[in-house]
Amino acid sequence: MNKEQVFERILGRCSVEKEVLEKEFNELLVKTKEKISDETNAQQAAALRLYTLYKQQIASPAKKYEGYILFATDTSDFGAAKKYAEIKKAWDNAADDYKEEMIAQGIVDSEGNPLWKTTNFKNGQKIIPEENLARTVFLLAKDKEEPGELKLSTLVLRGEKAKEKLPRLVKVDFRANPNKDKSTEEMTVLNQSVVTKFTPTSPEDRIDPKEVAMKYLGKHIINTLAELRAWHDANENDFNRLCIIKGMASIKPTKPGISQLIEIEDGTLPIDVPLPVWCPRDYEIDFEDGAPDVIVIGKTNVRDDKLMVNAYGVYAPEEWRVKDSPKEITEETEEEDNEFDG
Repeated sequence: MNKEQVFERILGRCSVEKEVLEKEFNELLVKTKEKISDETNAQQAAALRLYTLYKQQIASPAKKYEGYILFATDTSDFGAAKKYAEIKKAWDNAADDYKEEMIAQGIVDSEGNPLWKTTNFKNGQKIIPEENLARTVFLLAKDKEEPGELKLSTLVLRGEKAKEKLPRLVKVDFRANPNKDKSTEEMTVLNQSVVTKFTPTSPEDRIDPKEVAMKYLGKHIINTLAELRAWHDANENDFNRLCIIKGMASIKPTKPGISQLIEIEDGTLPIDVPLPVWCPRDYEIDFEDGAPDVIVIGKTNVRDDKLMVNAYGVYAPEEWRVKDSPKEITEETEEEDNEFDG
């Protein structure tokens, strides 16, 4: 296939703009010319390499969707949890001489605690996965071929897609398959995906999170922070509990690799006990420290009798947003394992 044929096939099946394909093709062409000097052959090879990148999406029976990404959970590594459990089981069942071998190989420490840098440990013939990443994305979306309005939707991204930065609050095109068995009148559940790509179509077409909260998520709004603990206690058995709160946000520095931390207060909590809010690692804090009326959408958790929120989305009023560059947090604090999602 030549470049034109590859472009035609990708554009017909995938949610991607031609300008994006041109950029990707040119980058591949530069790399290909390092190995193939003939221009015609290099062009064809680069086109085939581009096709390979989109092969899974092209083969997918997914439908074309449009909408807005509202918020998303942080990326979780379910492979790490599985790895820990399987290594612990192997240690508990191992003979003494094999336990010594496990320690020598760096699979566990001297007490049998699994070490996270292990890459080659096998449990029988089954290699324990290095990582199994996933995150849940919440959207307003609809099938482009069907009539009707945008509807609250969820989509779980897995693998490398769970690491990618998401274009929040702007109009996007993407491909997905609805899960009719799990969908409800209130929420469309889209099947999990390792290939879904969100392509912004109108960067200037930005949705207002406050309007979304009022129109679609009104029942999740907590009027004051003082009411939040009682709400959590009443809903703690609901794994999918979702709350919307508002208050003044103070930005707190954290170490690299740790979820970002802000503290919210609204005058209804004790002055020295603000509410800690943990933001996803890839979230860019794009508002000034001390911004008022910041909306937080997330999930409550309690650890050591301390209430906190794992944020899925944090939105400041437009006049408090930093337009040119997101807030950079460079100071380091003592690393605390405060993240918890139970």
